[in-house]
Amino acid sequence: MANWIGFNGLVLFGVSGMKILRVFLRRTSQTPIDDYVRIGKPDLFRPKDIDEVHISVLFTWDKKEALRLQKDYLQYYSKVLVGGPAFTNNNYYPRFYPGRYIKKGITITTRGCNNNCPWCLVPEIEGRFEEINIEMGNIIQDNNILLANKNHLRKVFQMLRDQT
Repeated sequence: MANWIGFNGLVLFGVSGMKILRVFLRRTSQTPIDDYVRIGKPDLFRPKDIDEVHISVLFTWDKKEALRLQKDYLQYYSKVLVGGPAFTNNNYYPRFYPGRYIKKGITITTRGCNNNCPWCLVPEIEGRFEEINIEMGNIIQDNNILLANKNHLRKVFQMLRDQT
C-alpha cells in the first residue's frame, strides 16, 4: 500500500507507470476531482485503461464497506487494493504527494502528534509529530501545525505568500 506513487496531470501513475483509479467511499470537500476518481460502486462509465484500483479508507468503521467495494470493482478490474489510514499504521505516511488522495491545492506540512489524548487516534495512526517537506498548496490540512518550530512555520507562510 505504501507504493501508491506519482501524479501526472489527471492520471495517477504507480511505481512502474501504471494507471491507477482512485475510489473513495464518499465525496468530501477534500476528495480529488478528475477522470480517475470514483465515489462508491463502479458506474457505467469505467475507464478501460486502468492497471490498478486503489480504494482509500480513512475511518476504521468504513472497512467493511471498503472490502465490499473491493469485490464490486474486482468484477471489472484484476487488481483492486484497499488501503489508507483505516488499514495501516504510521508507515502509511512516508511522504505527502499533492493531489494523490486529496484535492489539488490542499497540502500537509506536518504529521503525527506527541500528545496522547485518550480520544484521539492521530498518534497511533500517524506516529510521533514530525515536520515534512512543504509542498505548494493554498489550504493547509495539518492536525498539529502549531507544534511546528518557528522556522517551519515561516516556510509554510512564505509558501502561501509566494502564491499570491
